[in-house]
Amino acid sequence: MSAFELSDIACDLESAAVVISDIGKLLALIHYEKIKPDVAISMARLTHDTTVAWDDLLQRQVKSIKETLAMTRYGKEGSQ
Repeated sequence: MSAFELSDIACDLESAAVVISDIGKLLALIHYEKIKPDVAISMARLTHDTTVAWDDLLQRQVKSIKETLAMTRYGKEGSQ
């Protein structure tokens, strides 16, 4: 796996962490009734779409990492 690929994975993980933080803030706003119900519904819809997209991206990254590990001694030790 190249340094470019590792950098790309690190950026994706960092971005996912920001998204998770934003979702937490949104949930807090909803919980403390700081936003109107119709706004909460719209934001929940956007949040759902975002989590689906990030789940897909991160699952592809995990698959790539696992494929790389499978070609290494670590991958062989992990399968025993």
